[in-house]
Amino acid sequence: MCHHLRARIDNIRLRVLHPNIQEHRTVDILRGLPECSRLSPTLFGIFVADLIHELQTQFPHVVINLAPGLQHNGTTQIWIGGLLYVDDLALMCTCPRELQAMLHVCQKWSVRNRMQINTQKTKVMAFFETPSLHKARGHGGKHRPGPTLPPFHIHAPFPTSSSCSYLITEVLQFEYLGLILDRKLTMHLATTEAIRRAAHGQSVTQAVSYSLRYDQKRSQLTPTQNLGLWKSTVLPHFLQNLRYIQSTADVKKLQTTLSLSLARALHVYGDHTALLADTGTPPFISYNTPTLPNCTFGSQKHGLTPFPLLYSRLLRSH
Repeated sequence: MCHHLRARIDNIRLRVLHPNIQEHRTVDILRGLPECSRLSPTLFGIFVADLIHELQTQFPHVVINLAPGLQHNGTTQIWIGGLLYVDDLALMCTCPRELQAMLHVCQKWSVRNRMQINTQKTKVMAFFETPSLHKARGHGGKHRPGPTLPPFHIHAPFPTSSSCSYLITEVLQFEYLGLILDRKLTMHLATTEAIRRAAHGQSVTQAVSYSLRYDQKRSQLTPTQNLGLWKSTVLPHFLQNLRYIQSTADVKKLQTTLSLSLARALHVYGDHTALLADTGTPPFISYNTPTLPNCTFGSQKHGLTPFPLLYSRLLRSH
C-alpha cells in the first residue's frame, strides 16, 4: 500500500508562481504530500494514533463508566485520557501528578518521532476543583501538580539543541476547537462568544447589503438573497456549539439575539416565528428535547417531509 500511494505522487512536481520564475522550472516533492491533498490528514491521523495507543497503554485507568443506554457489545467503560483531533490533543486526568507524567510521555514520543509541541498554545485548566484539592497542590494550587513538585512543564530540546523546561500556564478559561470552556463548564463564556461572533457576521451582512444598495453597477439584494447571506455569515455562529449550552437563560439569550439579528437583516419586525421557519431553525429550546430527533427520524422513515436539512444535520451530529 505504501508503494502504491507513493507511486501516485512520484510524477507530481511543484512550481512557484512568480513573474521572474519560468513556467517550466519545477521542483520535486522530497517529503510529504502535495498541498491540499485529501490523503494528508488521513495519513497524519494514522501516524499520530500511535501516541494515543501509548498513552492508553501507560494510563489505562483514565476511564468513565458508560450509562446503560450507551453500552455496546458489553463495553461499560470508555478511555478518555486523550482526545485527539488531527494535531490538537487534549489530555484529561483526575490526578495532577499523573497529568504531568502524561505530558512527559507526549514529549518523549514527539522527540522520538521528530515532532514539536507548541508550548505557546499549551495550557492547563482544572475543572470542578474543590478548595481543598486546590490547596493540596501547594502554593495556592496555581501552576503546580503538587507541593513538592515543579510547576507544570514540558521538558523539550526545541527550539535549541539543549534541553530546557517550558512552563505551562494554568488558565481559568480555554478555547478548544472553537468552544470556550470555563472551570465549571457553565458555558456562559461560550454563549457570550457566540453572540460576539454573530454580531461580527451581522456587521458583514449589513456592509455588503449597504454597498450593493448604493452601487449603480449592481442591483440591490433581494430578500431571498439577503436571507441566504445572513444564513451563511450569522446563523452558523448560533448553531455551532448550541448542543453544549444547557442553561435555559443562555438558550433564551441566544434565541432573542438570533431573532433580533434576523429582523435587522430583513428589516422585518414583529413576530419572528415565520422568519425562523424560513431559515429552517426551530426554537432553540427544542434542540435539547430528546423526542424531537425521534420525530425527525420517524418522518424520514415513513416518507414524510422531514425538517429542513440544516436542522437535521445538527441532530445527526450529536
